[in-house]
Amino acid sequence: MRLALPAVVAIAVATSPAMAGDLIAAMHRGASATKARDIQGFTLGMPIREAMKRFTPTYAQGDQIQGKLGNIELTFEMCPSGAVYFIDSTQPLGHFVVDKKFLDALDAKLFAKYGPGHGAPDNLSWGLTEPVRYTTGEVRPFTSNWMSALVTDDSGDGASLELKMLDFRICWAEREKVNEKPRERAVQALKF
Repeated sequence: MRLALPAVVAIAVATSPAMAGDLIAAMHRGASATKARDIQGFTLGMPIREAMKRFTPTYAQGDQIQGKLGNIELTFEMCPSGAVYFIDSTQPLGHFVVDKKFLDALDAKLFAKYGPGHGAPDNLSWGLTEPVRYTTGEVRPFTSNWMSALVTDDSGDGASLELKMLDFRICWAEREKVNEKPRERAVQALKF
């Protein structure tokens, strides 16, 4: 699955520094959909070069890198600086019947690390929805940070656990920082 920053929101951040500041401040206050911001020790916002020291890359194109950590398949997406804003992990669990006892144990472990989630025991989600100013000037709620945990049970491949975690605010903050000096130069160059 390939995720891209929503154009309307990315543009809004570039054209609305006040809103970007609000989102950045929320991120620095520790506002998060989950208690932990990592999957398999890979943390949102970490440099991809640091992450690549811990897994074997198998595919890279544009802002996406895939690889393996043991038998776990990983996908990372990065901001232009190389900061990770999306992590996807698929862990094969073997052949067994996914039953209530397994799901209760899984949920207990997930809730201990990430906090309480929402949904069915085999399909949980976490989300942080914040106000975002769109290019129209309208402020609407947008889920800027989320996580999901999905258990699949394929009779051929066995059961697996897929974890996904994303935080758009990492790239938004980066874009705002990159925009600061050019915006100031443009303000200084204004002539009437």
